[in-house]
Amino acid sequence: MFHNFSASDNEQTCYVTVVTNSTVLSFTFEDSSNMITLTVDGSDETFGFCRIAIPRTLLEPEITVVIDAGSTETLYANYSLRDDGSYRWIYFAYQQTTHEITIIPESCLPLTLLALMFATFLCIVKNKQLSRDAY
Repeated sequence: MFHNFSASDNEQTCYVTVVTNSTVLSFTFEDSSNMITLTVDGSDETFGFCRIAIPRTLLEPEITVVIDAGSTETLYANYSLRDDGSYRWIYFAYQQTTHEITIIPESCLPLTLLALMFATFLCIVKNKQLSRDAY
């Protein structure tokens, strides 16, 4: 499936193209942090993949992909699949289920990963509390 999503920074609107065998449930671009977030869903039986064309004006040259705040392994990552000066194509795969995929500029990586890990920790604590309350 081919998907085109608009992503606006302060100066212009760009288009991000996503090719995937998963269903794209949501797409967001956060201008303040220069992060792209996708939520994808697919069958549990196969590997999912994404090939994404990102305008070079949208994200800094060095990026990384984090799936489910780091709790899901990013497979076969290639962040320099193709670059024509205007767009950079990246590729990665994952075990199919529902995932939140975050594409982060490397300059934001330490703080963003810390925030994602903290959010995951809070979700785990809340989930355990709810489990205890159910008994």
